[in-house]
Amino acid sequence: MKTRSFLISVLSLLLVSCGEGEKLTSSIFSIDFGSVTQADISDGTFSASEPINETSFKAAVDNATDDFGEVPSGVRVKAAAIRLNASSSSISGYEQVFSEPMILFVTPEGGTAIDVGELENPEGQASEDFDINANRDAFEPALTTYLNGEFEVGFRGVAGGANAGDFNASFSVQVQFEFFK
Repeated sequence: MKTRSFLISVLSLLLVSCGEGEKLTSSIFSIDFGSVTQADISDGTFSASEPINETSFKAAVDNATDDFGEVPSGVRVKAAAIRLNASSSSISGYEQVFSEPMILFVTPEGGTAIDVGELENPEGQASEDFDINANRDAFEPALTTYLNGEFEVGFRGVAGGANAGDFNASFSVQVQFEFFK
């Protein structure tokens, strides 16, 4: 069984601000996908996901609760970026694995994945930003599950880039979650 090195840490608790009359706070999490290989391609689709660090996410929710004086009424992904790490072998760019856009998704425990962002034609291994396309309404059906940190973050895309051989890729994804009062 393949073992993935996995590291999630809260990088920072950011700004508390007002926007459109709502009080907001956000936190950034880093998720490392340490060993993604040809075996992660199924039916022409490349996919990888990892659970969010439940303890760290709950701490961010607790901080938001303290700031708001009540449990957050909503959550969404505000921003996200992916990086192909230099520790990857037999691969030097996203285009060697993906032939179509990459999709960022979150999946609540026992629920259905929500596509939250898209990255068109990524190339090279530099950090690339996802275009975020899901609002807080997408999280509503499983809000309690998300606020409990019981979900996974992942990315997928159509496989078929230039890489015909074996590879071992290491990716890092940073996701900024925004909490609403």
